[in-house]
Amino acid sequence: MIKPEVSLHNTSSYRPPINELIVHEAVVRISKEEKVIFGFINIIFMDTHEHTSLNISYLDQTYETDILTFDLSDSTKVNTDIYINVDVAQTNAKEYSESVSHEFYRLCIHGLLHMAGYNDQNDQETLEMRKREDYYIKVSCET
Repeated sequence: MIKPEVSLHNTSSYRPPINELIVHEAVVRISKEEKVIFGFINIIFMDTHEHTSLNISYLDQTYETDILTFDLSDSTKVNTDIYINVDVAQTNAKEYSESVSHEFYRLCIHGLLHMAGYNDQNDQETLEMRKREDYYIKVSCET
C-alpha cells in the first residue's frame, strides 16, 4: 500500500482543534476500505473571505460554503487539495450541536469521500455520504 502524504495548512487566524495524526488515520482507513490509492492530500483551513474568493474564481459560485475539494489526481494516485472554511465550520458545529473538532473532522472526511467517488447532489447521495462520514468519524476520529 502506498503511504499517502497528508498535510494540514492554516491560512486563517483560527487554529482548528484537530490532530494531524487522527486525520492521517482517517485517510489510511478510507483508502483501505474504499479501495482508493491516495497520493497527497493537502487540507487548507481558510477564513470566509479567502474561501469564498476561491469559490468565485474557480467555480464561479458567489456564496459561502464549508468545503471546496479540488481533484489533482494523476493516472496512479488520487491527489487533492481540500479547502475548509473555518468560519462556516464553526457555525455548522453550533447549528448541529456538535463539537467544533467533530465538525472539522467531518469536513476532512467529506472531502476525502468526494475523492473516493461519493457525491451529494441529491437526497439519496447526501444520506449515503452522511452515513459514511458518521462511520469514519466513529472508527477514526473519536477519542
